[in-house]
Amino acid sequence: MSIILNTLMGPLIGPMKGLLWVAEQIKDQADAELYDDSKILVALSELELSFDLEQIELKEFEAQEDVLLQRLQAIRKAKQNDTD
Repeated sequence: MSIILNTLMGPLIGPMKGLLWVAEQIKDQADAELYDDSKILVALSELELSFDLEQIELKEFEAQEDVLLQRLQAIRKAKQNDTD
């Protein structure tokens, strides 16, 4: 009975399973990019270089640094929660 049911329902259920798999892959990729702290570390390095080259003022440097450090802290906290 199960074989007949799978054969009859296959054309309906198959595309839904495929769509769920694609959605899961998209979610996994978005999470990987969202929680990638290397991009923030690069941005911090570039920001420090801009400040060292006197391309930005101290006030602007501190403001941007605070934002980046908060994002980095949030990412690391989220990663820690995922492993717990």
